[in-house]
Amino acid sequence: MKKICFLITTRGNYGKTKTIIENLRGKAKLQYIISDGCPTIGFVGNINRINIFEPIDLCAVQLSEDAKRILSELKPEILVIVADRFECLPFAMIAYYMGIQIAHIEGGELSGNLDEGIRHAITKLASVHFCCGKDATQRIIRLGENPNAVFNVGATSFDLLKKYGVYKKTYPYIVQIVHPSEDIDIDVINNATNSFNIEVVWIDSNIDRDSVQINKNKVRLSFTTETFAELLKNAMCIVGNSSSGIRESSFFGVPSVNIGNRQNNRIKHKNIITVECKTDDIKEAISKQMSHGLYEPDFTYGDGNAGNKIADILLNNDFSTQKVFYEGTWNNPC
Repeated sequence: MKKICFLITTRGNYGKTKTIIENLRGKAKLQYIISDGCPTIGFVGNINRINIFEPIDLCAVQLSEDAKRILSELKPEILVIVADRFECLPFAMIAYYMGIQIAHIEGGELSGNLDEGIRHAITKLASVHFCCGKDATQRIIRLGENPNAVFNVGATSFDLLKKYGVYKKTYPYIVQIVHPSEDIDIDVINNATNSFNIEVVWIDSNIDRDSVQINKNKVRLSFTTETFAELLKNAMCIVGNSSSGIRESSFFGVPSVNIGNRQNNRIKHKNIITVECKTDDIKEAISKQMSHGLYEPDFTYGDGNAGNKIADILLNNDFSTQKVFYEGTWNNPC
């Protein structure tokens, strides 16, 4: 059996790997590198925990040491990495030098924020790429990657949206997700959303610089992806600057108010209104979106069947095109 290791450092990445893991059970030896904040429900195999701090704490040095130690112990054939988180890059770099195949999920996308550089860097280190759209697929190929190792499978998070996104008649509420960004003022956003006198379900931001300031007024820290699917499906509107307001909202056709420039370069569909972080602009957009109601679903980013496709590709293909630079115990090349 192949040894496949999953690097899972956020609740979102857990949701984006869950259906892949489910489809690999009994067919591969599964391993996990997770942060303390990640759920462990359903994990079968070796679990290694790491601590994640804000980027300002220069945790890359410690994470590189963790990566060297853990990957030397586990010796996986494939390391699965999701998207663009800052803590993923040290693991990608170490795995690359150790000759471990890297399977990269959600590469090739443009967002317009700091994470974009991390995403592209991991793409260039990866052996196989699982994309969420035609534009991302073509962009990776233009970066010089082997077209035979680039697959447009769709967003893995949509697998859980499709399964758990059930419509229920419920009370009106707004979902709010805000991540740190220089053009964002959380008090301005809170003033706008709270002016509608309906419940605002706040979901905590990513572990990033200034996330503590964003999360200070939260009444609920986080949800499982399964719960989030139902929560989003039944929302009157999603507000903030998260990619969930671009991709997941479009899958359901849920009205979305995208604030600021964090998601500037992502493809946006008819269900999305983008505004600056100004109280009146946000209020006007929310009012318009709630009056409109649901839009037609859009499947540009995927159809909800990615996990099975990725598992099948990983099991039945060999993408080991890299030289193993260091035999035995890994040595720092610097």
